[in-house]
Amino acid sequence: MLILALLLSCGTPDPCDATCEAGESLLARCGTWEEGGFDDRADFIERCATWSWELRLLEAEALQSGVLQRRGAVDATCRERTELLTSDQADCESWASLEWSTAPWER
Repeated sequence: MLILALLLSCGTPDPCDATCEAGESLLARCGTWEEGGFDDRADFIERCATWSWELRLLEAEALQSGVLQRRGAVDATCRERTELLTSDQADCESWASLEWSTAPWER
């Protein structure tokens, strides 16, 4: 019974974690971290995690204020970005083309 409870509490992986991993992998091939605007790999990972955390807070606010009708915009955005960044056609321009400063529902 304890094992079942532990398994049920695990939940699903955060799709934004995969986005950060895909971004890290792609940026590592695009030159130096500094050229990408980051101090190093750890700085990128921290800033990407902060981006997804902030978006989740903004999504919760948008839900509460009625701007959004249902949760899921952040997850959908992360899934789309992971798909783009891991595609066979992904290149440095793929990364540069992404809008990071605007919430998905505000575009």
